[in-house]
Amino acid sequence: MNRPRRPNVRRDMLSLPSTRPGPRLFVVLLVMLAVVGAGCNLLPSSEVAPEGLVLEGTTWRAVSVAGRVPPPDEPPTIAFAGGRIEGSNGCNFYGGEARLEGGRLVVAEIARTLRLCDEARNAIETAFSAILHGNNRIGLVDGRLVIAGEAGEIVLEPAS
Repeated sequence: MNRPRRPNVRRDMLSLPSTRPGPRLFVVLLVMLAVVGAGCNLLPSSEVAPEGLVLEGTTWRAVSVAGRVPPPDEPPTIAFAGGRIEGSNGCNFYGGEARLEGGRLVVAEIARTLRLCDEARNAIETAFSAILHGNNRIGLVDGRLVIAGEAGEIVLEPAS
């Protein structure tokens, strides 16, 4: 069976109306969707309350960092006090300025110790630091503090 031939259309005529979108439009839409999705809230909006989130004076212990369970003897921690955060990233201790801004945790000027750790702790430290310093969203989900970004998410529970 012979298929009907498509009319010969020059590439510079793409601005003319068409009855069906071409693959180029599809690719453009996919790229736009990916760009918009990258900046969207990574946490379910029904479970997050960043507007009323008060972290001053609280301390949290990580139960998951980028899908990994941290070592139980020294999990990453984060404490909020006086416009600062401090704690352990699973290997080294850190501290610096931080603030909540529009559902995001904005971290600036973090200092940390330089202790040498094993490979597993280094992996947790690297992921924890990348999420903390990256473009992230912060909120509460089922009583846990979640910091989610492009590098993954940190799930924390209140430290006892």
